[in-house]
Amino acid sequence: MTDINTRAIARAMGLLLCVIAAAMTLPLAWSLYYRSGDSRAFLVSMVIAGIPGILLARMRVTGDIRLRESFLIVSGGWLLCALAGAIPFLLAGTFTNLPDALFEAMSGFTTTGATMITDVESQPAGILFWRSLLHWLGGLGIIVFTLVFIPRLGTGGFQLFKAEVPGVQVERIRPKLRETAKILLIIYFSLTLVQTILLRLAGMSFF
Repeated sequence: MTDINTRAIARAMGLLLCVIAAAMTLPLAWSLYYRSGDSRAFLVSMVIAGIPGILLARMRVTGDIRLRESFLIVSGGWLLCALAGAIPFLLAGTFTNLPDALFEAMSGFTTTGATMITDVESQPAGILFWRSLLHWLGGLGIIVFTLVFIPRLGTGGFQLFKAEVPGVQVERIRPKLRETAKILLIIYFSLTLVQTILLRLAGMSFF
């Protein structure tokens, strides 16, 4: 029985943490602009997620990611994303306990739509943006991350995509993983922008 490539798993987890920490800059900027009072929560959350993420992402990896490591990365990645995504909810005072914050973050990353917040509209702008961003990232961001960043670890990018999207005939897109990811990302950004503009023209506020 061969050993598990723990370094590859750790580096993949680090890359995920870096992505989550980088994503927090958006609600941080939103909070500063609206002076909603939750900017410190995002700043501290970025440090908590970013420092270990950078350290893990800098690990040198030898060997490829096999299917076993791929499943561990995908399953562990969802849990890690939920943990990192829950930090701002706790620090901003949206929730006072970890289970509720984890539920809220996991609901976002899995695009479930369920919430533990009793009065959503009373939340500060940064938290509202973060909650929306979690759903946006969950919609396509995890798959795009798998296609774009994980291949740096070796041939495991293909294995990870198989683990994340088992129903897709990945053999057809294997030669052009990066091109496929870019197309998906462009479509996703474009649809988000167009729908935001249309809703604003219809008189809806950002929140």
